[in-house]
Amino acid sequence: MTDLIGRTLHRLTLRLPGRVSVPGNDRYAKATAIWAKSDRTPRAIVHCQSADDVQAAIRAARNCDLPLSVRGGGHDWAGRALCDGLVIDLSGMNRVDLYLENCTARIGGGTRASTLLGAIEPFGIAAVTGSCGPVGMAGLTFGGGYGPLIGRFGLALDNLLGAEIVLADGRIVTAWHDHEQELFWALRGGGGNFGVVTDMHVQLHYLSSVRSGMLVYPFAEARLGPYWRGARRSPPPHLTTSPYNSALLRVLMANRSSSYCRHGADLQRKVKVDSHRFCDWERSSQALRRQSPTKHRWRRSIPLS
Repeated sequence: MTDLIGRTLHRLTLRLPGRVSVPGNDRYAKATAIWAKSDRTPRAIVHCQSADDVQAAIRAARNCDLPLSVRGGGHDWAGRALCDGLVIDLSGMNRVDLYLENCTARIGGGTRASTLLGAIEPFGIAAVTGSCGPVGMAGLTFGGGYGPLIGRFGLALDNLLGAEIVLADGRIVTAWHDHEQELFWALRGGGGNFGVVTDMHVQLHYLSSVRSGMLVYPFAEARLGPYWRGARRSPPPHLTTSPYNSALLRVLMANRSSSYCRHGADLQRKVKVDSHRFCDWERSSQALRRQSPTKHRWRRSIPLS
């Protein structure tokens, strides 16, 4: 079996020159330095640049029955980016293609949240991400994708329009709402291990700023029940709230700017409604401040940069 693994990895190295690293290699050490500590020692890491590279790695792992894992941003809390077999490293597929005409983006399987946000920032566009820039968008999205904009735009997963995926048998397929529908359903909350996502098409949103604030309660007065219920009743529907243990309530709300209207009068009417709701934030925040037993800190409009 060891000879089969050795021969398979040798053939893979010849097929993908410079893209297979083994223990003792600097590139190997960098790829295995993930956020969550792991005691797993991969036999080899395939630094993929395309779906074809991923396909070759999957077939190599199948040929010699090697465990297989996928590394994107390397932030999985359980360290599942690494295994004792073959690791598919997607960090080199860290790219963003923007389609401003329909406010969408095509991103690689290894794209970080920071890369996506950096690409869209000059255009006044927002993407639904988490709160940590180095996190990979694929892992975030297919894990649900909770972030500060969910009150307005939903989870990151809700903004997935399509995906290119390499299946376990090596086939490369594209799943959309009207193509490979069952696979697309499965990707959007049906579990895991359906394949390796090498490309995603995601919805973006025109957004100029956010407003944020926090309520801070000392532990001696950390009876959040009535204050939390009041906070959930009074704010506008686009509010996102995040509790941090029993001592902190952080509040974020996004404001869409009318200067980025894309669909003429219809969108302008919608923006007027949104602006009216946004103006209600002052009254809502005052209500929240009245409910705070100790101290509070509120910020006004914050640019999305």
